[in-house]
Amino acid sequence: MMKTFEMTDLGLMNYFLGIEVKQQEDGIFISQKKYIEALLKKFKMYDCKPVATPLVVNEKLQKDDGAQETDASRYRSLIGSLLYVTATRPDIMYATSLLSRFMQKPSQIHYGVGKRILRYLQGTKEFGIWYKTMTNSRIIGYTDSDWAGSIDDMKSTSGYAFSLGSGIFSWASKKQATVAQSTAEAEYVAAAEATSQAIWLRKIFKDMGEKQSGPTTINCDNKSAIAMTKNPIHHSRTKHIAIKYHFIREAETNMKIRLEFVLDTCRRLKEKKSYMVYTAVGCHGISALSDLVSEEYKLPYQHVELVALKKWNELMNYDQVRLVPTKYV
Repeated sequence: MMKTFEMTDLGLMNYFLGIEVKQQEDGIFISQKKYIEALLKKFKMYDCKPVATPLVVNEKLQKDDGAQETDASRYRSLIGSLLYVTATRPDIMYATSLLSRFMQKPSQIHYGVGKRILRYLQGTKEFGIWYKTMTNSRIIGYTDSDWAGSIDDMKSTSGYAFSLGSGIFSWASKKQATVAQSTAEAEYVAAAEATSQAIWLRKIFKDMGEKQSGPTTINCDNKSAIAMTKNPIHHSRTKHIAIKYHFIREAETNMKIRLEFVLDTCRRLKEKKSYMVYTAVGCHGISALSDLVSEEYKLPYQHVELVALKKWNELMNYDQVRLVPTKYV
């Protein structure tokens, strides 16, 4: 490119738009430590006490909570800053997107939850995503959903994450457009949204000369939702679901994606003595994937993600998916 355009070689990139990049022979680590420190100073939380989780487990928020209103401008500034942090911190994606629903009329409770996320970041400033150097990488997807998690309209929240075998590179947390009448329907809609993203990613990789061979595996923790994608006879369960979500059946038939039960994947990893830690991008708490780790290390359920720190060197020996941003060692 230097022969075609006027440019200067500044060497390896170390810092770009608030994102710190550490490049080594075996991989790349990205984080936003400096940006988080500046954010904590901005909201006078630099010396705050850290907490283990960004949200209180099973905490429900609503628009009209009866609490006093807070400064909307300051609240929007906080949420906007947190959304930028999610560029390297998918572990706060759900919490931040949840708070973004109350931008119009935030309350002191909403602002307090936002400050809790800052307290979580205080203890995890050095966390980021590690992209390991790999060959013949395959896209692996994970999808999850809560059910009627929003008190205001009883809609569910979908979440998905995609990896190439090391750190995740694509993730989202979004409230569903319609009210799901069952957990299976909520998971089915979430799987359909993950399928749309998987098909788009496959096209991008094809354009880059990295065409994916075989279907992309998407792991789901609901057997009923998986059955609905493979068997179109479930009329009583699916006839009311919007037609746009049923394209997942065609994608499965055409071998573009393959929906698998996540615990089956987990058992195969246990046989290989390989462990995965997975914080549900779209839900409160930890996904069922964490059960194996919790059982192995006897950790509190909400602290399972810390295994990624404690056992980093051990886990690096296995070809696995780590969906929890892990501190660089």
